[in-house]
Amino acid sequence: MAESSMTAIQPTDKKKVVEIEANIKDLRPRDRNRVLEAKVYRAWIARDPPDTNEKGCRAILLNREGNAIQGNTEAFETNYFKKILIPGKAYRISCFMCAPTDNWQQTLENQTSLGFTKLTKFDAIPADGSQIITSTLFLTTVCQLELLTPMTKPAKNIQYSPVILATVLFLCPADTIGNPNKDQMVMRKVEIQNLNRISIELTLWDDLAEAFKKDEIDTLERPILIAISSCRVTRFRNNLQLSSTPASYYYINPRIPQLEEYRAQYREVFNLKTPLEIVRQPYKDREKEKFRNRFPLALLLGETPKTYEGVRFTCEGTITNIHTSKDWYYPSCTTCTLKAQYDDCIYDCKIHGALAYPAHRYNFKASLTDGTTTATITFFTPKANDIVGIDCPSLLASLNYPDPRNIPEKIQAIVGKKHIFQFIFNTSSKQPTPEFIFIGLLDKPQTPKQVTDKASGSGTSEKQYDKMSEDIPQSQELVAEIDYPLTEPANMMAETPPPTVTQGEKAMELPRHNPVDQPNDPANTPPQEEDYLTDAPSKSSMANTGKPTSSKLALFQGKTADTKKNKKE
Repeated sequence: MAESSMTAIQPTDKKKVVEIEANIKDLRPRDRNRVLEAKVYRAWIARDPPDTNEKGCRAILLNREGNAIQGNTEAFETNYFKKILIPGKAYRISCFMCAPTDNWQQTLENQTSLGFTKLTKFDAIPADGSQIITSTLFLTTVCQLELLTPMTKPAKNIQYSPVILATVLFLCPADTIGNPNKDQMVMRKVEIQNLNRISIELTLWDDLAEAFKKDEIDTLERPILIAISSCRVTRFRNNLQLSSTPASYYYINPRIPQLEEYRAQYREVFNLKTPLEIVRQPYKDREKEKFRNRFPLALLLGETPKTYEGVRFTCEGTITNIHTSKDWYYPSCTTCTLKAQYDDCIYDCKIHGALAYPAHRYNFKASLTDGTTTATITFFTPKANDIVGIDCPSLLASLNYPDPRNIPEKIQAIVGKKHIFQFIFNTSSKQPTPEFIFIGLLDKPQTPKQVTDKASGSGTSEKQYDKMSEDIPQSQELVAEIDYPLTEPANMMAETPPPTVTQGEKAMELPRHNPVDQPNDPANTPPQEEDYLTDAPSKSSMANTGKPTSSKLALFQGKTADTKKNKKE
């Protein structure tokens, strides 16, 4: 079947239509009048989670030579092709269309895909091993391809990876996400790593997550190889991530002739240095979180930082000294965290340009020891606020902006204190010895939330009232309860002089917030909050009202008070 042959078919209208026996690898977009024999290897219903709308049937077809191509149908013909595209069935297919492969949920590297309609003919043929090759050759082809080009970022126009071959490092239990009454989905996290020791988080969704046999896979001999296809490639916090799609399919220790050869390569790499069994997802229990990824510093310093990029580790240790070879703070851009360069009395950011004034951030290094060894850890704003006890702008203001090489007492005070530290690898460091970045203190007491007597059903409309009346003295609470007059002349605001502010009204004024790191410059002063009591009546107006008016409301504010009198007349 590798060589093409031409067959003349005599249709009813006596016009000769030439159909060509074609091979899958020879098909190109816009080819017509082709005939091929293939076996349905996999079939699925395409959709875009969490959207449950079906977008049509999809199938992978194989021929005897192990070449693969994807077939697509329209959504309104899904039920028709469900009875035809059955895995294991073999057909002689004609009257189909050839089109360029769409990047959306791409399954193969074949640049041509097939389009099926109800006019496409599917003539069943025997599907025994002598006529249609099994999936072994197909798996061998795709796995060899991935070993030659291990996990890397795809091109800009490719959003889905064909096949990933890697070893399984860690399996998380299945979990649910979303609204259980609307779009709840099942998810499972799998940590995988390739021969280059690059770890990537793989997220399985829906049926693929539920069918993943974690307990059986955990009992297999290490290393465990997994081949998974058609994953969405995304970035989160500058880290590559893989997410399964309805087109994805995985194979555990795929049955290919080179399986033992690949496992030997992984075994040789991982026997040199066994990867750490890490947990990426945080624990809800704070006590468990204190011991998540707890390894000695001596062991972590021997690891490759890129392998555990973004992974949070913990240790119980002590700060032995603060490094004085560099500044403990730096002027930064007010929009981003880049350092602002000072030139000709102007602070300038490489991205956002000239700055009216800079922000100031912590950036100091210290030595951390846990008894096994000593490591360098860097403290940045805002995480450093927890251990120093004060933010950088406030500390600078209290010290009248000292020399950045003179370490203040507030920072020196953290030396010698024992804490449970949480940190990550500093993957951008160019030092030969790995360094860490401080994330937080896990033994810091949590401040309990203030319990208020506000009703659970109260909304945002009550927040403004609470903010106004929280500091009103008891003797003057009546001022805030008086309603506006029922009628008011149109020229009242123009002729009446501004009312005097009483002591009770002063207490109800909202505080003006002025950040420490922003100077009181007219050009940089933040907009003032509105005065909510501009139209509030004074005590003098209270004496003129003979009857309480709080329970009487004017239904038509635009009409004058003489309307009712005119009607009687």
